[in-house]
Amino acid sequence: YEPDGRVRLLSQSFLDLVGKTLDECRGRLWLELLPPEGLKRALPAWSRAVTHADKWDWEMDVPGVDGRPRTILSRGRLVRDAEGRPQCWAGVNLDITERKLAEEALRRETGFVRLLQTVAVAANEAESVEDAMQTCLRVVCAHTGWPAGHAFRVDEEGILTSMDVWCAREEPAWVRFREVTRELRLPVGEGFPGRVGITGEPMWIHEVAE
Repeated sequence: YEPDGRVRLLSQSFLDLVGKTLDECRGRLWLELLPPEGLKRALPAWSRAVTHADKWDWEMDVPGVDGRPRTILSRGRLVRDAEGRPQCWAGVNLDITERKLAEEALRRETGFVRLLQTVAVAANEAESVEDAMQTCLRVVCAHTGWPAGHAFRVDEEGILTSMDVWCAREEPAWVRFREVTRELRLPVGEGFPGRVGITGEPMWIHEVAE
């Protein structure tokens, strides 16, 4: 890079990764590789580095040649001559996508193990099934980011009924939803909760009223 931040040279490996030629990235055209949100964060940081700093250390997401986002660790230093005058920026752009994916997978696995430990302790210490389920719902909702959680039980006749155990905000929409759900009686295999009960698999629905 030039001292003012314009691209002078990029490695062929980086150009191959993003599917661009050097001419398509010269000057400040490389900034066009960044998605709008990434550009909004990176441009001020890069401007500050070029104007006031001697080094650059930044992670950014760029679309790869296959269209999938790649996470790039960009690191560089300002090179000066013997008299201290800026000559150029020298550095590397490292594709750390696989490392970031591995870190995220480890984070999810660690979080899931912690969730299971919390649930196991709650089950052992709770005075009732309802108390244990309340803790389970709370930690599951916190882990997944769900806005609400509710537990059903299967009675002796194979009917799903509400345990009236919830983890949900006290908002008018949720209050009405809880009132309706409390009255539900569904044979296992019928309705949305019934289908989850028989398959044991997670399911999603976009509109509960449908």
